[in-house]
Amino acid sequence: MTLSDHLAHLLSQFSETLAGVTTIRAFGATKRFESQARALVTTNTRAQLNQFLTGQWVSFNLDIISTLVTVATLLIPVILFHTQLESV
Repeated sequence: MTLSDHLAHLLSQFSETLAGVTTIRAFGATKRFESQARALVTTNTRAQLNQFLTGQWVSFNLDIISTLVTVATLLIPVILFHTQLESV
């Protein structure tokens, strides 16, 4: 399931609970609906956390790669210049 699927289930359950809150209370099913809502929130939070951490990991690795490319771009001309001076 994608993040939007989890959020859709959470919002759907929330709106249905609000629409039938008097019925839920009348039949004493409050605890059941609370546990269902808690499970959906936990699942949604877990999906969002995984997405956030994956984005941070990708961002960090791209920063490292771009730093290495920048350092190589700066060092190669300097090294080549010094080797040409020594050969002259």
